Amino acid sequence: MPQYAFLPDRALLTLSGEDARPFLQGLVTADIQKLSDSRSLYGALLTPQGKFLHDFFILAWGGGIALDCEEERADDLVRRLTAYKLRSKAVIARLPDVKVCAVWNAAVWPAGLETPGNTLPLKDSGLVMRDPRLAEAGLRIVAGEVSARAFLATLGGMESDAAAYDEHRLSLGLPDGSRDIEVERGLPLEYGLDLVGAVDFGKGCYVGQEVTARTRFRAQLRKALFTVQAETGMLPAAGTPVVQNGAEVGELRSGRGRIGLAFLRLEEGRRAAQGQESLTAGTVRLQVALPRRAAASDEK
Repeated sequence: MPQYAFLPDRALLTLSGEDARPFLQGLVTADIQKLSDSRSLYGALLTPQGKFLHDFFILAWGGGIALDCEEERADDLVRRLTAYKLRSKAVIARLPDVKVCAVWNAAVWPAGLETPGNTLPLKDSGLVMRDPRLAEAGLRIVAGEVSARAFLATLGGMESDAAAYDEHRLSLGLPDGSRDIEVERGLPLEYGLDLVGAVDFGKGCYVGQEVTARTRFRAQLRKALFTVQAETGMLPAAGTPVVQNGAEVGELRSGRGRIGLAFLRLEEGRRAAQGQESLTAGTVRLQVALPRRAAASDEK
């Protein structure tokens, strides 16, 4: 039976005007030319040095574009986009009275939503999309609450809360923006954003593109994000060092209960995932695994 939850920590921004698409195309890691009424994207904004600033879902919206982003940092995203706007004919604004709802654990999805990124308009207003990052992540509904609940009624299922969805996200190893990725410090490839479709290596230039491409082709990654689970008890707080034989090899990022994410040195993380090393955080021994998408990539 599917579960669903409204996510109060998300905000919607809109970009409208004749230059909205070319303006965003020159900034973000996703290829805006692939955006359509039937396809949504996931992307990021980086510094010129290729470091993480924001991630977001990118939707075709009312003739323009909408960004599903972090609520607490939405004003910062507006500020950074505005700094690049210059003479571009693009208007950036907050979109009120629109909610984001996640749906997961359905055995079968509605027709037209079989593939990540597939998007359908809702009858009243808004849209529903298959999460572009990973098939198992489920659906995202972006709409007013009345429209969202009308669509949810066609699915059935059980209403849950944002904490339950967060646990589902963690089980898939999906980072949650600045909770997991250090702003102005993290490289997108270290956190696997390329493995969940956020980085399009076939598009033209964008801010931070040169460093991102060089990181990929030179295989310079030394750290990565891993899924971790406490063998007993609960995980310590985010920021707790992860230790192997007395030496610090990383730290915990977001977590809930026994499951979470940890940013680890790549060699030690892989060895722990293979059962060759034992890692601890505080007094808790960790079970370590590659996030699902990263593990699938390694198998190819």
